[in-house]
Amino acid sequence: MHEQDRNSFRWKAFSGCRYNVVGTFTSTYENPSLKLKLRHANRFDFAASAGETGWEVRLFLKMLVSKLQEENVEVGLICDMLQENVKLIWDTFLCCEPFLT
Repeated sequence: MHEQDRNSFRWKAFSGCRYNVVGTFTSTYENPSLKLKLRHANRFDFAASAGETGWEVRLFLKMLVSKLQEENVEVGLICDMLQENVKLIWDTFLCCEPFLT
């Protein structure tokens, strides 16, 4: 699976004289059937002297969506593709068994 990392910081203006600094770290994992984007964002509001961090996950099931747009697609094929994608996500990102042995 192809991986791409990116760091960025930007100023974000709001109404009045309030500004936020937004720092993000993004990792993208991609193969022909799916794309998974992980984003960690740090936000700080200077006017309120408050900050927050958060994680965002976006999952794009590219091949599954393409098949769903076709006419007369088999339900069994869609189920099989979904199971394969879930297994790939589990085996690659969620399974912690290797760390326990």
